[in-house]
Amino acid sequence: MTISIRWAASTMTRAVAEYLLRNADNWLRGHDMGLRIRGENGRYEMTMKVAGRVTGGLHQRPEYNVALSEPTLDLAQLPTEVWPNGELPADLASRVTTAVQHRFLSRKMAGGGR
Repeated sequence: MTISIRWAASTMTRAVAEYLLRNADNWLRGHDMGLRIRGENGRYEMTMKVAGRVTGGLHQRPEYNVALSEPTLDLAQLPTEVWPNGELPADLASRVTTAVQHRFLSRKMAGGGR
């Protein structure tokens, strides 16, 4: 089966950057948490995914999104319910580093598809 996608003349190209974050002692991973910052056209968003559950084969994993003015980590903006025991670990932000950085172009096709 061959799928052909033609880029229409009215496409819009966007530059997207994504930073996947981790910490060396695996504190986030140990609590089944994932953290990223994504940016597009000067707008940024921090996303925290937390431990979820599987119900009838459906994976449910809560996700929290916070708008940022720049691609700088600001864990204090996340709601307290994302943290084990309801409290942000005081030194966590200083232990977080960029694990993977993606930069790519995204095109929006005529008709609203991507």
